[in-house]
Amino acid sequence: MRPPARPQDPLRTPLNELLGAEGNVRVLRVLAARRTGLGRAAVAREARLNPRGVRAILDRLALAGIVNVQQSGRSGIVALRMSHPLTRVIRRLFHEERALYDRVVKTARDAAGRATPDARAVWVTAGSATGAAEVGVLASAREVDRAVRALEQQLRKPERDLAVHFVVRAYTDAEREVVEERETPVNLVWGWLPFAWQQGGGGPLRSHGDLDKRARRLASHIAKRIAEDPAIIDRAVEWIDERDTVEPDPSKRALAEWRSVLTALSSRQVEALLVEESERADRLRQSLPFVDVLTPEERAAVFREVA
Repeated sequence: MRPPARPQDPLRTPLNELLGAEGNVRVLRVLAARRTGLGRAAVAREARLNPRGVRAILDRLALAGIVNVQQSGRSGIVALRMSHPLTRVIRRLFHEERALYDRVVKTARDAAGRATPDARAVWVTAGSATGAAEVGVLASAREVDRAVRALEQQLRKPERDLAVHFVVRAYTDAEREVVEERETPVNLVWGWLPFAWQQGGGGPLRSHGDLDKRARRLASHIAKRIAEDPAIIDRAVEWIDERDTVEPDPSKRALAEWRSVLTALSSRQVEALLVEESERADRLRQSLPFVDVLTPEERAAVFREVA
């Protein structure tokens, strides 16, 4: 789309500048989720944008007055300017955006609990610009058709309220490699999948040793992220608490153990556990609750190393 031939008055229409580009929206979304400042590199990583591009975006947002940039070494600490009259509105907008997604996931979770007790797993993947949300179902060849029909029936009623069209995709045990090779992370809402599947991509593994090696490599990267941002642990606990609403859920025992670990240990101790060489650490790494800590590109790089 070409820039408008006649620009509007920025004093009258400041949202044109603040929200007029996807890069701006991504950066503001990251900052709106924070009460404290964040380094430029961390903003770029969480927004999944090029660091140089993020620097230019932050310069524009600072010029517009919505962002404060405090120099701290070579990076700089960035935060929303809380005194700006639009900051509260923008934070509320992103809060409602997240709440809508959470409602979509909860709807799929509730529907799965009612309709697919025999399914191996049910998950939600990334949606589309047309308002569709793909729901995957993994079940035995005998049960998969019945599970899909039952889930579709349960999801039809909420579609209008959520303005989302649920598209249910079936996968049998024989098609597990299709799930493993996905580039898009999945949000598990029922049952159990290995952590590597939930994080998306990578291709089939040859052995349990390969799965352990991949999980250790992922856990090592996550430990480095926690060192930079200990709040990741709090978000993991929140994710576990959301999963705890599923009854019955085969993953509950593993996640309950993770909750106990995350609430009892310091962030440094959690980092050490993630890279520890022990049977317990190997077991815990198969159910890592740190969702979306790594970008798809970072996960894909690990999967290419361990494939």
